[in-house]
Amino acid sequence: MSSTSVLELRNSVSLDITVILCTYNRCRDLAGALESIAKSEMASSITWEVLVVDNNSTDQTRDIVQKALPKTAAPFSLHLRTKAGPLLCPERRN
Repeated sequence: MSSTSVLELRNSVSLDITVILCTYNRCRDLAGALESIAKSEMASSITWEVLVVDNNSTDQTRDIVQKALPKTAAPFSLHLRTKAGPLLCPERRN
């Protein structure tokens, strides 16, 4: 069995839409957002995914994401940062 990273998998699939939700200790807001996304209807010809970026939350964020997985038709990815801090592009750092 080969190990494929999430990024390798994402790069091998052509997607039309990626819904990105960045969060830090906002599980209540995240639950509502994921519920809204789960209710979304897409044409079968559109390939899409949901990517949740958790900035090392200490609340129930991971549990909320796990509960949302079976309710959403789109593939789901959860990226967990191991250190809290700003999510800045390297180009923006001075």
